[in-house]
Amino acid sequence: MQPYPFFHLEPVLTEFIRPSSDVETSSWTTTPLWSKLDDNSDADFVRSTDSAAVCSSTDTYNFEVALADPTGPPSGRLFQGMRFRYRVRKVQTDTGTVSVTVRLKELTTTRVTSSVGSIGTSWTTYTKTLTASEIETIGNHNDLRMQVEVVVCNDLDFNTIRGECAWLEVEYYAL
Repeated sequence: MQPYPFFHLEPVLTEFIRPSSDVETSSWTTTPLWSKLDDNSDADFVRSTDSAAVCSSTDTYNFEVALADPTGPPSGRLFQGMRFRYRVRKVQTDTGTVSVTVRLKELTTTRVTSSVGSIGTSWTTYTKTLTASEIETIGNHNDLRMQVEVVVCNDLDFNTIRGECAWLEVEYYAL
């Protein structure tokens, strides 16, 4: 009788890199931003300046944070992919629109972009999985940054609206 074949699967390897310092913080509070974005918690978050811009006029607010370095180079036979996540919401006194664009950057060069045309008033997590060709454009994984941009407008005069971000992260995953 043949012994039952033994299959050994290697454990899933995952590494998360999160914000480690501020690069650009204008129009967002409260600094340092990175320390509120590095913990996967909705309890502490950053917020854009309140806007009273009435549609079709808009206000745009950006911030950028540097990410911690990965512990090892994302290469070799075990490395399978990469994705980034962000958690955002809008806060408003009446009706309006907040769109968000998140850019994964290598220093000043944008490598990957994720956009949501209109975010809601509840915390929502968005995920962007990078393609193999997008990952290959990254030359130095120790120089990664994330930039968040919100574009805000109100449907009515005298209302205020803003964007908020609870956390950001990049995940390297492998088998």
